[in-house]
Amino acid sequence: SDVERKRLAGLDLDARAQADIGGEIYQADFTDLTYRKLGELARTLLTAGFPVIVDATFLNRTYRRKFRALARTLEVPFLILDCTAPEETLRQRIRKRIETSQDPSDADLKVLAYQLHHHDPLDEAERAVSVALDTGQENSLATALAAIAAANS
Repeated sequence: SDVERKRLAGLDLDARAQADIGGEIYQADFTDLTYRKLGELARTLLTAGFPVIVDATFLNRTYRRKFRALARTLEVPFLILDCTAPEETLRQRIRKRIETSQDPSDADLKVLAYQLHHHDPLDEAERAVSVALDTGQENSLATALAAIAAANS
């Protein structure tokens, strides 16, 4: 989502945009545009027969429902990877990302604080198609791949 958001704004991927919630390319209407673009890309790839992972925060239930509806329409499997990590791990990752400037994300510690307190928790229907994944663990990638394989078998 960070890459597509910047592409839509005509920014270089390494450009730093104002990350404040509601600032510049993070206004609600631009977020809607970003998720619509992600949906278009997902539809194109799925229709062509490719598997798709949409990498975004999906803090808003409305966006999750739209992608679930897309999967239903295209008759493809749908799975939510409910990624979590200890807050201090998330803070360390953000600090490291800011220091190295090698990631298109503009999120800083203020954005993290906002996200931790302003998100729609998964509802019962979403939990039924989700796999909880603690990305603070060393083997989180192997766990994720095993969960995806199990869900699709």
